[in-house]
Amino acid sequence: MDCARACAWGGGTIINAIATGHGAAFPISLRVMAEVCRSDRLEVATYADVDVEPIRKVVQMVAERWGVGPVAVKITGDLPPAGGLKSSSAVVNALVSATAKLAGADVDLFDVTRINAQLSREVGISVTGAFDDAVASATGRSYLTDNYKMIVLRELDVSGRAVVLIPPYEKRRQRLEEMRAIAPVIRTAVAYVIHNS
Repeated sequence: MDCARACAWGGGTIINAIATGHGAAFPISLRVMAEVCRSDRLEVATYADVDVEPIRKVVQMVAERWGVGPVAVKITGDLPPAGGLKSSSAVVNALVSATAKLAGADVDLFDVTRINAQLSREVGISVTGAFDDAVASATGRSYLTDNYKMIVLRELDVSGRAVVLIPPYEKRRQRLEEMRAIAPVIRTAVAYVIHNS
């Protein structure tokens, strides 16, 4: 069977992009792997107990983008889902990268992240497209980004170790109005990062 594989990393938030469109994230060593194989029908299998419908939509859109026809996808990894660790960005990055390899398409990591952000908005995974999260997940480095323009503003030095505690909790939708209300604080943080990194 004709298959291709790719992996992407999880991460954490430095600056949340919901308030202003500017965001930054850092990568962590937990990851996901996507295996994409040519098939006679669309199939999605994942290690995580999540709703696979958004993943199916992404797989279908990416397969159509590169004309690889129906594909069977298997997602594995050690990145906990739905815990704020950029698992959605990592899954979409891995899917896009693996499908591009399968199709023989020439895309770099930043192409992958822009495709990720576009698809994430279209299927409703993310409000902003989470371009900052996608960049950290794909490259293993941290950048300040403009999520609406999908451009990198500067690389950030955030080397070191992080301890990630993941208590059980029930995920709820973000309160967008509350996030946008802190826009002045976020603008101050972005200005500080730009001038002091």
